[in-house]
Amino acid sequence: HNAQRRIVHELDGLRVGNKTISANKPLINGVLTELAAMAEQKGFFECAPRGVNARNGFVAINQVGEVNFRPHDPKLAQRATLEISWHGGDITEPIGILKSYLDTTFGDVSEGKQRLALQVLGIAAMGASTSLTDPKAFVLHGPSASNGKSQFLELVRGLVSSRVVGNVPPADFSKEQAVAELVGKLVNVCDELDAGKSLGSDRFKALVTGEPIPAKIVYQRVFSFVPKAMHIFATNQLPNFSGGADPGVKRRLISINFENSIPRQRRIPHIARKILKEHGEELLALAIAAAADVFANGGYSIPESVRKDTETWFL
Repeated sequence: HNAQRRIVHELDGLRVGNKTISANKPLINGVLTELAAMAEQKGFFECAPRGVNARNGFVAINQVGEVNFRPHDPKLAQRATLEISWHGGDITEPIGILKSYLDTTFGDVSEGKQRLALQVLGIAAMGASTSLTDPKAFVLHGPSASNGKSQFLELVRGLVSSRVVGNVPPADFSKEQAVAELVGKLVNVCDELDAGKSLGSDRFKALVTGEPIPAKIVYQRVFSFVPKAMHIFATNQLPNFSGGADPGVKRRLISINFENSIPRQRRIPHIARKILKEHGEELLALAIAAAADVFANGGYSIPESVRKDTETWFL
């Protein structure tokens, strides 16, 4: 918004006939308001194809999991560009500190939690959660210290441009002004989960599945929008559901247990930041491949250990 205002600043002092333009606040606001009206195309972003707008092009994934790479194009209706390049299917295995993080945090590949973690990262990067047949919200549960869940949230944020990342806690889902912050967001990340009551609300269910909900911007009329954001919450203690969790909540929530406390001698400070800097392209490639699997298989690959942890929480 400020960048747009600076463009209008350049009109200051311009002679038009016998008058000199003064780029004051009323003029700048008027220019931007009318420009928005002239440029508006209702539903423009609603037709955006599924995929990731990488630095070197757009990576599209169709409904059966086929990956296609194409040049950037305004018609793709992408709100932001990721500062990581994509290099096709050449990368099939994690390396370096990326492998170290995945192995230490999620256990052996055979356990299935690594695959699920990469699927979550891939679907978040694509902003494709609500387009799935069975969309999920994920709760990262880790009561012990140094278990890797905060670094996982940093990886999520690193694979999604900051312009399309929300930070609205479930406790605020009932507030129309708070929910308005999720317009255009691809992922909603909260570092600490609060009361379970908000997770059982109809508003929460609608946000996860992408049903139209009302929202409001201060001093403007209430409007309706279709949410697209994937919801990922972290917590040290899982909240309780008063009276138990209803079937609608059970279908939408998955708890991933971060049970491995990383030994002090094996900890790498700011490992997520280093992974994104040193192995960002490998991480993006693996995440996209994992997201393609989600579409090819009709849903996430939930390992038995995660199913049991989630069911234990509900009980």
